[in-house]
Amino acid sequence: MSCVPDRTIYRLLDMESGWFELTPPTQRVTGFNSPGGLRLSGTGTIECRGHERRIPPPRLAWDACHCEWLLVTPSPSRVMKLGPCDCDWQPMWSARCEPFESCVLDAIAAYDGHFAVADHARGAVLHFARRGAMFVGTTGLPAPRLLSYGMHGQLVVCCDGPDGTVRIAVIDRRLRVERVFAVSLPSGSRPEGMRMLGNEAWLLHRRLPIERAPEAHDAQEFRLLRIDVTTSADATATSRELVRLSPLPIALVTADGFCIERGRRNEAPRVSCFTWYGRCAERDDLEKDLPPCAPRYVTDGKYFTEALDSGIEECRWHRVVLDAKLPAGASIRVSFATTADGKVPAGGLTWARAANPDADDFLVTATPGRFLHLLFEFAGDGNVTPRLRRARLEFPRATSLEHLPPVFRESGRAEDFTERLLALFDSILADIDTSIESFPVLFDLDNTPDEVLPWIGTLLDVAYDPRWSARVRRRVLRSIPALYAQRGTRHGLRRAIELVFGANCEIEELGPQRAYGALAFGARLGSPGPPGSFSLSATRVAAGAAVSAHTVCVAMPATMTHESSNGPQASTFALYCPGFAGRAVLLPPPARQRPMKSPPMSMFRRPA
Repeated sequence: MSCVPDRTIYRLLDMESGWFELTPPTQRVTGFNSPGGLRLSGTGTIECRGHERRIPPPRLAWDACHCEWLLVTPSPSRVMKLGPCDCDWQPMWSARCEPFESCVLDAIAAYDGHFAVADHARGAVLHFARRGAMFVGTTGLPAPRLLSYGMHGQLVVCCDGPDGTVRIAVIDRRLRVERVFAVSLPSGSRPEGMRMLGNEAWLLHRRLPIERAPEAHDAQEFRLLRIDVTTSADATATSRELVRLSPLPIALVTADGFCIERGRRNEAPRVSCFTWYGRCAERDDLEKDLPPCAPRYVTDGKYFTEALDSGIEECRWHRVVLDAKLPAGASIRVSFATTADGKVPAGGLTWARAANPDADDFLVTATPGRFLHLLFEFAGDGNVTPRLRRARLEFPRATSLEHLPPVFRESGRAEDFTERLLALFDSILADIDTSIESFPVLFDLDNTPDEVLPWIGTLLDVAYDPRWSARVRRRVLRSIPALYAQRGTRHGLRRAIELVFGANCEIEELGPQRAYGALAFGARLGSPGPPGSFSLSATRVAAGAAVSAHTVCVAMPATMTHESSNGPQASTFALYCPGFAGRAVLLPPPARQRPMKSPPMSMFRRPA
């Protein structure tokens, strides 16, 4: 260990020990009971990029059962389809059989060969089956806007309602309306997409600018509403909850077109872009006029702590260490203040601010006092937020200045400068000491992270096969002491294969089957003659030349494939049986007894 003075007294501020919040409440900061730590309050909006992978646009539908895309174009509206092997969008029907002549369609939804389209102007939902080959019927609903199929084939329709509300209608498989109920949206909002998950309808809506056209390129403010279609209950959802919806192969959605993923090329998704009329487009052209996103978080916030008691009169507080995550564009500034009795004076506290807001280790520069007050100022650009998971307060102050001659303390100003200068190096050495103290924790195989296992293997001279899982690696590391004691033996090799593959095997050493050498005809051991005068028989040596003295035959269960018993098994031989070569032999599956055929009826006929 280094000569850094011991600092055994500290206090923690986190979710477990409690964020001691001062009254009145903290300004625009939340997360006091969250494992992620304190963060800026959210504005309620979700990310305006990427939500289309979970909630598709109204005019685009994905039929996962047939790997087919369906598109309803703007005016004049047509239904287009794109199969897995198609290069371009094709109309669903020929020009003579087009059922939507002079219609303006707004939405489409698909499910297992069935699809439905919404005619907002005429107030109708049209249903088709057999991938458009059969018209099923029409359901009358005023102003249908969005469509989505449920898991049991029922169709959920979102319709425009009066006074900032929407109406949710559930249509059963017989095209009958089961129930209709109203849901309130924030003022000036319009539904933009909907998708079903179980009995919940996830409704995406966007706030429109006041007295502006909907197509104006203002900041996009999207919000998410979760609606239970059985109980009519609704709740606001966040971006984190979107992961509950399975992703769709949609890469981009803009006002001019969209991009979809169609297979993979060189392990990267192959993206094709189209306009809303089904014509090919370039992704760069679609991304040119993307509107900005509305801020997801407030841009600033403050957290005041209550008076923290050190129990030491005129205590010189040492430092504050933060466990924080600061993405680009986010920062946390710390200020300190001390009092003798823990009460805030009438004129307010005198704050001493830390110099570097991007650091995570601050020296307390406030005057000595028994009670310490902290002020954390959070800042962000609206799209990211800093996260403060823990704050560690160390006291009293102890630096390397105590080990220097008294001459360095003669001047108060020089003493303060020297102490603050040495505190920088003491902080670095303290972090090194902490890492050394926690070093044994890395060898706890039950709790160490998976990415540390290869490093532990290098210390024990174990090279992992890339196909081994973390569970297999931990199992091998636990058995390394016993394996090294049996290394090179048949039992050690059997144990190693059992650890890696989880299967019992039979090992046969082929060394005794090899003809190491034979004397010439008529020669006997011990007969007179100079050493080395006996000749070897080429016949017997050639007969056993294929069998090496360092070869073993491993019989594996027949349930294991050839790939699983070839490459990894060779690496297992090299690790635990150096100098031995191995070849795997798969045991054949047990022979099935064929049922006896019944004898022909002619055998039982009595001859005429």
